[in-house]
Amino acid sequence: MVFMGMGEPFDNYDNVMKALSILTEQRGKLLLGPNQITVSTVGLVPLIDRFVEESRCMLAVSLHATTDEIRSSFMPINRRYPLATSLLPSLHAHFPLPVLEEGREGRAGRRTRRRRGPVALEYVMMEGVNDTEEDAERLAAMTEGMDCVVNLIEFNTHEGAVFLPSSKDKIQTFRSILKKHGRLSTLRESKGAEEMGACGQVGDLAMARKFKSKGGRRDGREGGKEGM
Repeated sequence: MVFMGMGEPFDNYDNVMKALSILTEQRGKLLLGPNQITVSTVGLVPLIDRFVEESRCMLAVSLHATTDEIRSSFMPINRRYPLATSLLPSLHAHFPLPVLEEGREGRAGRRTRRRRGPVALEYVMMEGVNDTEEDAERLAAMTEGMDCVVNLIEFNTHEGAVFLPSSKDKIQTFRSILKKHGRLSTLRESKGAEEMGACGQVGDLAMARKFKSKGGRRDGREGGKEGM
């Protein structure tokens, strides 16, 4: 179960936490474990810090870029909680790689037990925006020592979109670079695009057309100005 796509879950933090409590109540009928539920956020750092202390459910973060300049151009929240100085330090603090403990009397060591699973880093691949080999190298570097999995997502284009999806070859190259550095990644297959029902497509097309008519560009800037 994933809290995603209905707005920012942490903007409704108290009710989300109440729902998580009900869903994971061991005396209830649903019997969902914390590792079966993921809460996604755009990166509200103070509430990420609070969430990892108050819940054992999984966390996903919409990353989508490897520099503050690019991320801020289409994710305004990055101006409040910058990638380099706020979001990444928080994730590193809360999701360190499990430490390998020394074995006893010749026995092999074992890694310390996680309190929760790794953080999922959501990364939508957009042509010419965040899909270069340099981006992949930066992503590998910025996640060094972090217990994470990178979820690569194909961008589902739609009428009025200012971005284009990365080619399959670029996505595979990107993923290969992550693998070279020992980063675990997944590739989310797109489903429902032919019916405009894929991830990111169920929205206000009139708003998309309006944005495009104002000069929105694929690099995430509007009419020569930063931001969307």
